[in-house]
Amino acid sequence: MLSHDQAFAIAKMRQGELEADAAVRLLAKKPEEVAPKPARRRWRLFARVRPASA
Repeated sequence: MLSHDQAFAIAKMRQGELEADAAVRLLAKKPEEVAPKPARRRWRLFARVRPASA
């Protein structure tokens, strides 16, 4: 069984690897993926409704 110090060292090492992987993924993304998506057209929710004419 691992001692607390060994388990902590392993967890710290794995955390460092995860952070390094995340940094590489951010740097490897294409500029198009990083750019924000174009804003969607907002729909008018309260448009005037014409009364039905007889």
